[in-house]
Amino acid sequence: MERAVAFGPDDALIGVYNPAAAKTDVCCLLINAGVIHRVGPHRLNVKIARSLAQASIASLRFDLSGRGDSRAPASTLSYSEQAVQDLRTAMDFVERNDGPKRFIVFGICSGAVNAFQLAVADPRVAGILMLDGYWYRTRWTEPVRLWKRFRALSARSIFMALRRRLSRSAPANAEPPRVDIFATNDTLNPPIPEFAAQMNRLTDRGLDAFFLYSGTVPELVSYAGQLRDTFRGEPFIPRVRCELHDDIDHTAVSLHAQRKIVTLVHDWATRIAGARRAAAA
Repeated sequence: MERAVAFGPDDALIGVYNPAAAKTDVCCLLINAGVIHRVGPHRLNVKIARSLAQASIASLRFDLSGRGDSRAPASTLSYSEQAVQDLRTAMDFVERNDGPKRFIVFGICSGAVNAFQLAVADPRVAGILMLDGYWYRTRWTEPVRLWKRFRALSARSIFMALRRRLSRSAPANAEPPRVDIFATNDTLNPPIPEFAAQMNRLTDRGLDAFFLYSGTVPELVSYAGQLRDTFRGEPFIPRVRCELHDDIDHTAVSLHAQRKIVTLVHDWATRIAGARRAAAA
C-alpha cells in the first residue's frame, strides 16, 4: 500500500505515503529528527508507519525542505517557518488524495518543536507527540539527577569517588568533558508565560499533547513531573500527558527503545483515532 510521493511546489518534497486500508479521518505525519532522513533514526519512522497501518491509520513520512531527498527551498523563510510551511503542504497533499483529515504528528528533538509550531499554526492538528522537545528545569531537576546517579553506583564506585574527593586529584583516566546533544541554556525554549498561553489555547481547542522524554539528558529532564511542576496551576496541565522513560534513548539505538517508542506512538495514535470514530458514530 505504501508508495513514494513527491508533492509541494515543483514536487520538491519527497516522502512515503501509507494510506489506511479502511477509511479514516486521521493521518500521522512523521518527520525528520534533525538532519536524519525521513526513515528516522534506525528506521524508526518506517516501523511506526507500518505499525499504524495495522490499526488502519494513514501516515506520511517525508523530508522537510533541504533534508534527505527533498530539495532546498527557494524561499527566504527561517528554518522553523519553512518547516511549518512544509508540514502544511503535506497536510494539503493528503487531503487532496484522501479527503478531509485531522492530523497527528510525531517528532523527535527539532522534529518535536516543529510539531508544536505546526499545532500552533494549523487547527487541523489533533495531536502531537513530542519526544525530547521543550524542557523546563525546576529546583528538583539536579537533586533527582544526583539521586538517580547515586543509586546506580556500585559500592566500589562510591568508595573510589570518595577517595578521589579526599585526595582532591582527578584520576589519570578521567573521562573527557561530556558534549550534550541539547543546548544547556533556556534560549531554545519559549518563555514560560508564552508557552503556557500557547498550550492553554491548544488544549482549549482539544489538542491531544503527549510530552515524552528519554533518559538521555538527565541534567535537563530528570523526572516526569518537571513540566507539571513548572506550570503548576495552568489549565492545560491536567489535559496533557507527560512521561519520562529512562530505558529509552534519544535516537532509539537499542531494539528495546525502538519497540517501546513504536508501541507508545501506536497506542497514542489508536486512542485518538478511536475517540474520533466514536464521536462520529
